Amino acid sequence: MGQNGPLPEPTREPDSAERRRARPGHPPWWAAAWPRQGALALCLLLAIGALLENRGVFSSSVAHAQAPPSCEGRVAPAALPLDRREAGRLRTIVRAVFDGRGGRLYESGRIDTSNLWTDNDPNAGAGGGYEARWWALEPEGRQDDVVVDALPYPSSTDARAALALAANPRCHRDGSGGGGAFPAGSRKLTWVNPDAAYEHDTMLVRGSLLYRVAVVPPGESEGPAGAAQWVRDRERVALLTDALACSLPSAGCGATPLAAAIASAGPPAAQPDPTSQWPRSRAAAARYLRAVAIRPFDFAWMRVYAPARSTQSAQGCERALAMARGPHATSQALAYRRGLTRWSAISYDALLSSDAAAARVISSYRAAVRAGCIQRELDSSVAHHNARDRRLRYEEPRVSLPPTPAPESLTRGTPYRAVALRVSMQIVYRTQRGRTLRLPFFEQATAIAYRRLVVTFLTESTREPLSEDTREYIESVLLGRAEANWGLPPA
Repeated sequence: MGQNGPLPEPTREPDSAERRRARPGHPPWWAAAWPRQGALALCLLLAIGALLENRGVFSSSVAHAQAPPSCEGRVAPAALPLDRREAGRLRTIVRAVFDGRGGRLYESGRIDTSNLWTDNDPNAGAGGGYEARWWALEPEGRQDDVVVDALPYPSSTDARAALALAANPRCHRDGSGGGGAFPAGSRKLTWVNPDAAYEHDTMLVRGSLLYRVAVVPPGESEGPAGAAQWVRDRERVALLTDALACSLPSAGCGATPLAAAIASAGPPAAQPDPTSQWPRSRAAAARYLRAVAIRPFDFAWMRVYAPARSTQSAQGCERALAMARGPHATSQALAYRRGLTRWSAISYDALLSSDAAAARVISSYRAAVRAGCIQRELDSSVAHHNARDRRLRYEEPRVSLPPTPAPESLTRGTPYRAVALRVSMQIVYRTQRGRTLRLPFFEQATAIAYRRLVVTFLTESTREPLSEDTREYIESVLLGRAEANWGLPPA
């Protein structure tokens, strides 16, 4: 049982089970010479930004471990067998926890007491309880793995005996936890589950029913930014399991602490504003744009070299795109340096006047590339630079439109609209001693429309382009952030 969302290193094929390594970064060395004020930079950096699995980590991939027959000399009681009527009732209770929260149900069925230790897959056969599992977008656009269990016992005494063992940290690998007042009488447990993933459980007993809400957050990225985000993730899922548990019958959660937990945990606990008028203020729009931007922990090998800022007015090709104006912002600029290998990344976000306006941006930008507008401006910009600088030249500029498949993280049925642009060329540098250095240069931009938001993700690199695995993952994360944070009330 592992976490989702691996990020590969830029210099080799990624291993699907590992995170990027953190390395120090610096601004790209070509930044001073690259004609950023020309039409190419405006087209690529401002064109859109300015105007603008089926199995989860609770599914063990190896032979299931069995629940210990005893822990500290005690044996967990067996759950009652379910008849069809009782199974239907528990199914309704469990499924109701995620009603309206946008999670994607990927597995459900019957379980028994051993699942509190093994996290074995639910099944359609015999079992004394019911379990459902969801993929759920979290605030950073990745996916939590969420499980809700309901287990009936012959009596409340048996249910509490099962709870005492299931919540006992000494009965679990690297377990810690204790009692909690919210929800009333609940027990908390953090542990490393059989698939070696961090898991947080909130368990409670009501009558003769034992309930468990468990969450496995996305895995930890390496580097200082990844470590800091991992601390925030662990704090968040502790609040998330409590908030979700408050949806269970007779949970006994006070309105004030519940509201505080939801506000701090964010989605999927927080419910979006169903109206189409959101955001209702410029401040809410600014918060949303900040929430969608790329983060330093998205690229563990990069560091921040420029703060977030507002974008500029569009020029050149963009004028032909007839984009509507709206609130807009950029992310922090990130960079990486190792020898002659250079990387940089930034995102641009814009809230337009309507969903249709955002869709027009995507289709118009694609049309501008196909009509040759951006290629012409690229050629003009390169020719202008080469006429002024004989030592640093740009050769063989090419523009292409890579495919943009829809990511699996899109869960609410919103149409996926995206366009990608890739620029490649050769940087030719003549040293003072007469040596010639040739270095491949790549620039990639992807623009995604979600409702009336357009978010553009831009990378620049030498030697090799951003890998497809990394590009698709970052696009999925940005779309996930756009979806997860849309319509949320102010914290």
